[in-house]
Amino acid sequence: DVILISVPQFGFLQLTPPPLYEELAETYHLAIEEDILADILHDNRYKSDYIHPNALGYQKMAEAIEKLLRNRYQFEK
Repeated sequence: DVILISVPQFGFLQLTPPPLYEELAETYHLAIEEDILADILHDNRYKSDYIHPNALGYQKMAEAIEKLLRNRYQFEK
């Protein structure tokens, strides 16, 4: 299975995922995480530089992916 993680476009005062990700997810019935990278990029606590997550950012990303997998596949904790 494939999980798409949307990479947001930088816009004026906001980060938004391009529509392409949602279109691909719908067309190919893929799991998609649309918010985590934008959330990380909005908060300097989660970045090692302007665009790269630090260890805490990667932990936050892993938690979002875990939640997505649990919701999609009904895994137990």
